[in-house]
Amino acid sequence: MSVQLIWSFILACIDIYSLRTNWDLHRTGHLWKYVIGDWVMTMQSLAAASSSAALTIFLTTDIEVGRVDPYLTCSWYKVSVILASMAWSFTAASAGSTFWLLVELYDSA
Repeated sequence: MSVQLIWSFILACIDIYSLRTNWDLHRTGHLWKYVIGDWVMTMQSLAAASSSAALTIFLTTDIEVGRVDPYLTCSWYKVSVILASMAWSFTAASAGSTFWLLVELYDSA
């Protein structure tokens, strides 16, 4: 997820630069790079959320960590899986919208 953080920071910097200089991102021809990057980050985020869910199920159901170690609360693991799934849904929406924008730009040209 740290790679996702870096990718999002880079995109935020590009957006801020384009807003300050009135640089049109749609006409630069670089939109396909953003689409590929978003899809790669979406797949990595899905993998992270899925592996977190599998690990949480393993820890809470199979070996019952919450009962064995009273200092660990299993609800923290569940909350982290929910937040990872939410992060994946947001990146999937971003990837879908940039792909749709790319298709619309090439369709109108």
